[in-house]
Amino acid sequence: MWSEGSDADRTGESLSRQRTDGRVPTIVCTEKGVVLFANSDALECFETELHSENNEPWRGFLQGKGGLWHDHRGRLWDVSVEESVGPRSRNSLIRMEPALHLGSGSPTSEVDEGPLFVGLAEAAEALRRATSPLEVAHVCARVVRIRFGLPQAGLMTSHRSGWRPLGEPSIKSPEVGEILEECRKRGVSVVWESPSRDIVAVPVLASPTKFTALVAEGIADEARVEALHALAAFAGTMLERNALEDEKRRFADGLQAAHQELLRAYDETVLGWTRALDLRDKITEGHTQRVTELTVKLARRFGFTEKQVISIRRGALLHDIGKVGIPDSILLKDAGLTNDEWDVMRTHTTLAYDMLRPIGFLKDSLDIPHCHHERWDGKGYPQGLKGEQIPLPARVFAVVDVWDALTSDRPYRGAMPHEEAKALILDGSGTQFDPTVVAAFISMLDEELS
Repeated sequence: MWSEGSDADRTGESLSRQRTDGRVPTIVCTEKGVVLFANSDALECFETELHSENNEPWRGFLQGKGGLWHDHRGRLWDVSVEESVGPRSRNSLIRMEPALHLGSGSPTSEVDEGPLFVGLAEAAEALRRATSPLEVAHVCARVVRIRFGLPQAGLMTSHRSGWRPLGEPSIKSPEVGEILEECRKRGVSVVWESPSRDIVAVPVLASPTKFTALVAEGIADEARVEALHALAAFAGTMLERNALEDEKRRFADGLQAAHQELLRAYDETVLGWTRALDLRDKITEGHTQRVTELTVKLARRFGFTEKQVISIRRGALLHDIGKVGIPDSILLKDAGLTNDEWDVMRTHTTLAYDMLRPIGFLKDSLDIPHCHHERWDGKGYPQGLKGEQIPLPARVFAVVDVWDALTSDRPYRGAMPHEEAKALILDGSGTQFDPTVVAAFISMLDEELS
């Protein structure tokens, strides 16, 4: 923690003399919650917490900028944090003052404060686990009734038509509405006293559009009113936290919806390009959709993640996008191509790469359009890559592409029988195709045809 004569020692003692006069538990710690100094009050009050190995609760105080805190003995503290103190500018001063003065009255007080302490400790623990305003309201009502001994209690929230209970049944006394309005207007607690019963309204949470108060009815002595204040402070903190969590969830849901809409727009754009290609080249119409579906099925057998599968799908859809740069006189020619025309046709893979590379959402989809005509033996194009130099998505697609070409009708020939096409694929294993991919593809075909 600290050693005699250290800078932390001198800084902490100076701060203790100047700001606390030894009357308030005071701790100096680093930005990560490592305690550098604790005055005598802190050492006496928080022996257990000071020996914590995970720097709690001090680290939590720094993150939350202070607040109300129940220690392990059930005592309630008002924690304040002052950052950048002492010669080390990243150190922080944590001061704790009693937030509840129960037990400070005369020894002859008739109020048994034990249940109040127990109730606040229970409430602090239960409210930390509350995930909705209804749960917060339920905890408050239960603690006030059972531990504070006030038979009616609940959270009330302002509404356009007046006041409504938050979860628990509302207090039916006719004075409640007037008391709540006074509490809202003044922003302070209001106590209505009568010989038989009291009504207390304590502010919990205020916003420009809504006001929430803790209301209790019964015999409300000073100790119980103070306990209601502490409970209301806890409840307000938890309601704020829940509201923030709800806002974060709504933001995340909105972001996710926007992201999905963007992905749909991307995919519709890709499909639009694909349809344009099919309209231009009637000979291979439908080929793109078939090879895409089969490529995705085969790719899943190689352990690609869903994100990678999406990129593979887009790459398969766009595998021939470079053909938009090939003249109709070559692309749609009925007769065989000359050597020069073949040289032009083979540029479609490079054209595809140049077209798609600047498009951000397609940066992971370039392998298939660029490399699907590479061969396992290195005799393919455009780069003459060999073996595993060829990206795996392109190796997977190459087998599917040839399979679909063999088993589909073309103007110059009919579809080849599956067994004959399988034989040709197997014959290309190790020369044109990756043997591992061929084996996985044949296995997949046998499973689907069986």
